[in-house]
Amino acid sequence: MKKFYIVFFVILLILAFLFPLSNKNNTIEIPFRKGETISEFSKKLKEKGIIRFEGFFKLLLKISKKDKNIKSGIYKFVFNEGEILTFLRLINQKPKPIEVKITIYEGMNSFQIAKLLQEKLKINYENFIRLLSDSIFILRLSQKYEKLKDIKHLEGFLFPETYTFFEGEREEFVIEKLVETFFEKIKPFDSLFNISNLHFYDVIKLASIVEKEAFYEDEKPIIASVFLNRLKINMPLQANPTIAYALNVNSYWLNQNALKFDSPYNTYLYPGLPPTPICSPSLSSILAVLKPENTKFLYFVADNNRRHLFARTYSEHLENIRKVRRK
Repeated sequence: MKKFYIVFFVILLILAFLFPLSNKNNTIEIPFRKGETISEFSKKLKEKGIIRFEGFFKLLLKISKKDKNIKSGIYKFVFNEGEILTFLRLINQKPKPIEVKITIYEGMNSFQIAKLLQEKLKINYENFIRLLSDSIFILRLSQKYEKLKDIKHLEGFLFPETYTFFEGEREEFVIEKLVETFFEKIKPFDSLFNISNLHFYDVIKLASIVEKEAFYEDEKPIIASVFLNRLKINMPLQANPTIAYALNVNSYWLNQNALKFDSPYNTYLYPGLPPTPICSPSLSSILAVLKPENTKFLYFVADNNRRHLFARTYSEHLENIRKVRRK
């Protein structure tokens, strides 16, 4: 068998010498994506007119034992180059990394972000989720970002933004970039954090609730004031999105059974803020908590357009509920 391999490669070398790799300008870039099979890749090469026989091309890769270790990336080929020269070009190339643009939207939680990154960037979902609560990893980040000291989970610090990554990036690098962006965005507002009555982490927790409750930007500072007013008098926050987070459902409306779900994230049953943020808040939601409206509101209810009616007393709140139902 070894003799066969030797003869095989000698023939390839002779052919390569007789027919050197083309330097033509009509090169075609073909991506080989992480998780893609050799059959899928060979099919693309044939469809683009680079090779004629998929089976022969796959055989070359199999015999050479290169079919299991081709790196993902963008490879350059030449139209109608043929199976042998295409094979040689493939195994001798250092591929260009595949660039991927990803938008993390305001209000996405860590599970949704992990799923998005898995689909678009081919990261390992389980490892991404694990790292978010990895004490050693968080400790290393806290050496750079002091505000992360004593924080047990990175939910809330994966800043919503459009990012450019390369396919196959390590999960650690991706998380570090999201966290780095978070601290870059909030840095100009350090003075507001310093004068806030809330601890830094509590600001982010509350901002994440405001993010999920507010559909319109102009209502964020008012909604923030409602929750801050409730915290001042030790009134339960009674925020549906915190329960939805615990139940891992993406719903604004919850039934009575859900409201009784026993979890520290159930802000109907447990006073104060939840253990962690419940999503990645936008900068505007964070600023709404740092610069809330000065109100005496304790209640709000959403109408059919997700605009809110605010009330100072429970009787006013009940009247607002009746108004919403009549519409």
